[in-house]
This record gives sequence, structure tokens and C-alpha cells, in this order.
Amino acid sequence: MKQFKLTFVLTMLMSMAGLQAFAAWDTFTKVKVDGLYYYLDKTNSLAQVTSMPSGKYAGDIEIPLDFIYEGNVYDVTSIGNYAFQSCSGLTSITIPNSVTSIGYEVFSSCSGLTSMIVDSGNTTYDSRDNCNAIIETANNTLVAGCKKTIIPNSVTSIGDRAFLYCKGLTSIAIPNSVTSIGESAFHNCYGLTSITIPNSVTSIGSEAFLYCSGLTSVTLNSNALASKEYTSSDNLKYIFGDQVTKYVIGDDVTSIGDRAFYGCVGITSLTIGNNVTSIGSMSFYGCSGLTSVKIPNEVTSIGAHAFRDCSSLESLTIGNSVTSIGNSAFQCSNLTTVTALNPTPVAIAQNVFTNRTNATLYVPEGSKEAYQAADYWKEFKKIVGFTKIVFADADVKAICVANWNWNTNHDGELSMEEAASVKSLGYAFQSNKQIKSFDELQYFTGLTSIGNSAFQGCSGLTSITIPNSVTSIGNSAFQGCSGLTSITI
Repeated sequence: MKQFKLTFVLTMLMSMAGLQAFAAWDTFTKVKVDGLYYYLDKTNSLAQVTSMPSGKYAGDIEIPLDFIYEGNVYDVTSIGNYAFQSCSGLTSITIPNSVTSIGYEVFSSCSGLTSMIVDSGNTTYDSRDNCNAIIETANNTLVAGCKKTIIPNSVTSIGDRAFLYCKGLTSIAIPNSVTSIGESAFHNCYGLTSITIPNSVTSIGSEAFLYCSGLTSVTLNSNALASKEYTSSDNLKYIFGDQVTKYVIGDDVTSIGDRAFYGCVGITSLTIGNNVTSIGSMSFYGCSGLTSVKIPNEVTSIGAHAFRDCSSLESLTIGNSVTSIGNSAFQCSNLTTVTALNPTPVAIAQNVFTNRTNATLYVPEGSKEAYQAADYWKEFKKIVGFTKIVFADADVKAICVANWNWNTNHDGELSMEEAASVKSLGYAFQSNKQIKSFDELQYFTGLTSIGNSAFQGCSGLTSITIPNSVTSIGNSAFQGCSGLTSITI
């Protein structure tokens, strides 16, 4: 027990080391001059801006270079810890060139702050390119921002707690120059709804986007972050939080690391980029909100327990290049539909799929017999060889394509060859109020345009996936689709 106490004390002392310089000011005289409060170091004629004893600063504040107090001139060289914290009425701050140190959480919870300006003569800090932020010049680190901040392309790091409790921040673009995002950098930024992490970012501190209750969509282009091996208690869940419902793993990502999204129970929509080749062990373990997953054709391996205990997962498509699937990868009790696009059955263990006897397996035509003979694949309740697309909604029975019609005689099916020949959709599903989803567009590999009013008035449509071959979408294509909540491009 004594050893524990000693270790604890040493740890606390080390964690406070960076604040000692500011804490020392507490021993000096506190005075008020022209509406601002300062600690005075009378020996060296220096002053530090500090918080009000009661009340909050408000309005436009310009910190002076120096001031006279009791006949002596004091240079303002620092801004103390929490000096303007929770000053919701503060609208702008101007920092003189004399300030060489800024403390801890100085501007957190300043919800009304829209302007941050550092004097051009300051050699320690700057607010380059009218960014409305404070940047540490020597290392290009953004140390404090506000709801009107625009991060310059020259910034390489976003500091710890730089936007802490910045409730008015609704969007922020992180440029490709940024390589690191500090701990709690955007903690409790309630107004953020989406964020894109560029490939340049190689590290994000813990809780960087935690408790951003409005943040529901994350686009992750950083290969360094996506491919990293995490622990169960230190992964992307603890960076972005459980409220994120949509993750898009961009084309800059080549692999998904072990436990990367472990326990991210909020995910309902997952898009895996076209350049991902491997999915690590336990990478999506326990993502109970997922209902469908599509493994791209570029993926060759899926690790053990990768999607285990995804209790809502019903539909799974496995790309045609997968050659390895680890133990318990799809132990999902509600999985009812599996589409395996590889014509050659991959060798799997008995426990890869736990719901085989209640699920239907779709395989390429001509490979049905091979799957019927393969260990554990053969135990699926039903194995269907397909040359046709069977649409998710049985009521989808009519499609107008260029100068020919796919009519009701097709009864919800279209051959792969016919799908490949489709170049554009006309008034394809106009006013079809029964259709709920149309993710089968991915099979139209030659599709280049979606025409005027193609899905107009489809009030029951909730999701649609648009393939990368599409280069134009016509007027009113989705007008009146009042239920549409998810579009994947």
C-alpha cells in the first residue's frame, strides 16, 4: 500500500509539472486594472492575466502590452490557467506581442467567442491567415480555437483541449497538413455533426471527440489510425464515442486493425473503402447496431472474431478475393443472408458462422455444388446459385432504362448481363411508395447516370447506395423521398 501511495504521488507531481509556472503566480498580488484582473510579480515588473474573483468577462477584450499600477510599469507576459473559462459573453480577444505563455483551458466554454487575434509582432503565438485561433508559431500547433476557427494548411498539430466545450462549433475542416490531434481536442463540442480525418493524421489523443453528442458521422481516411492494433479499452470508441452511427472508411485505408471499432455499439451504417485488403481480429466485435455488412472485393483476409456478437447483423456480403476467415468471425445470432462472391469456397472452421442452419447462402452460379460439398458451408439451410439480382424489395418490378423497359415480367429479378448493360435510369421508380431500400445499384457496373425524377415520390425509401460509375444525377431524382435518411456514394 505504501508503494502504491508513493507511486501515486509521484505520478501526480509529474502530471502537474507543466502547470507549476502558472500555479506560482497564485502567490503574487491580485489586482484589477481597466476591467482586467492580474497577478503582479512586483520584483520583475511582470503581470499575468487571470480570472475574475466573481462574474465573467464579456464583450470585446484587448489585452494590453503593459500597464501602470501604483507608479510602476508592468509587462503583460502570460495568460493564466482558466482565465476566460466559461465566459460565454466574451465575443473577441486580442493578444499583444508581449504574451509568451498561455495557460490551461484558457478559453474553454467560451460559446460566444468568434474572433481571436494575436498581434503580428508576437514571436511566440500567431493567428495566421485570419484563422480566428491561437497558434504556437515554433511548432505550428493550434492551441486554442473558437466556433469561427478555420484551421490553416500550415498547422501540423491540434493541441490538447484546443476546442474543449466549444459548443457553437458546427463544422471544422482538418487540412492534410495536420498529423496529430491532441487529447480532448474537441471534447464536448455538441454542435459537431460530422468529421473527416485526413490520411495525414497519424495520432489522435484519447477522448478527442468524446461527448460530442451531435457527432453521428465519421469519415476515416487515416490509414495509420484505421490499421493500428488497439486494446479493447483504448480504441476508436474512446476517441469518437458511442453516439456515432455512421463510419466511412475511406480509400486511403488499406487495412483495419485489431479491435479498431471494438464495442462501437452505435454504428448502424458501415462503408469499407475499396483499398482495404485485411480486416483485423475483433475489429468490429460487439457492434450491435450493424444490420448489414459488405466486404469489398479487395479484402483478402478477415480476422478471428471480426464481427462476433454483432447481434443485429442480418445480411452479409463477402467479396470475391477473401481467402481467409478467422475463427468466430461471424458469430451473429440473427444472420439470415450470406452472399459469398468467391466461386471457390474458402476453408473455414466450424464456428465461423453460428447461424448456418437458419440462414440462406447465395453463391455464384456454377459454384453451388462446390459449396454444397465444402465443410461447414454445406450446413447452410439453403444454398442458392445466382446469375440474377434479386432485389431487396419484392415490389420493385419496373425499371426504365434508356430506350428499353424492364417490365413486370421480370418479377423483381434482373440478370447480371442485363444489369451490366444499363447505362442510365429514367423515370425508373417514380411514385413507388412501397420501395424501402435500393442498394442493388452497386450491381449496375455500367451505370453512368440517374435520370430526372428517377425515385421521385418514393416516400418509403430509407436508403440508397450510388456506385462510383455514376457521374450525373438528374433534377428531382429524389424529390419527395421523405423517409430517406441514408445515402452512400
